Amino acid sequence: MSHYLLRQHEDALADLYHHVGFKDAVIFPVHDLTEYEWNIVGEWVVWGLADDGPERAYEGRIYTQHPYDKHVWPGRDLTMISVDTGVGMMMYFAFFDNAKRVGAEPAPEPKTDTGPTKIEDVVRALTNQEIRQGYKDFWAHLNNSEPGSFGAKFYTHVLTLLHEEVLRRFWS
Repeated sequence: MSHYLLRQHEDALADLYHHVGFKDAVIFPVHDLTEYEWNIVGEWVVWGLADDGPERAYEGRIYTQHPYDKHVWPGRDLTMISVDTGVGMMMYFAFFDNAKRVGAEPAPEPKTDTGPTKIEDVVRALTNQEIRQGYKDFWAHLNNSEPGSFGAKFYTHVLTLLHEEVLRRFWS
């Protein structure tokens, strides 16, 4: 007979998977990130506490190497995202509170294809106000990044895309 704590864990995991519509018997590590504000930016999920400021934000690439038809599973209250650990082919499921999603509707509607979007497509869809805010946000991130780090390269890439989009709109 299994221990009641393990049964509770298995029941809770089944409830979480059911909430977001995930139907598989696979067991991946689960991380509760519901205390954080979060959003999806291209192929990345970014999260952090508003009081800590942007220099204390975390980011993870959305893991797309598994055979599932989705990589983001939005539910009524929670969203489950497969996040790449950056080590081999390892990943985990991160759960976020939909009410704490920044810059989006409080509860995203499930889509049939929620695979990652190229960041270039995300930038093209931004309003002029969002581009101005993006400049401010990504410059702040870049200024707080270690030179040559992955974060610095990522923020530089996004800033370049924002600049190119401004030029494209100006000359159109």
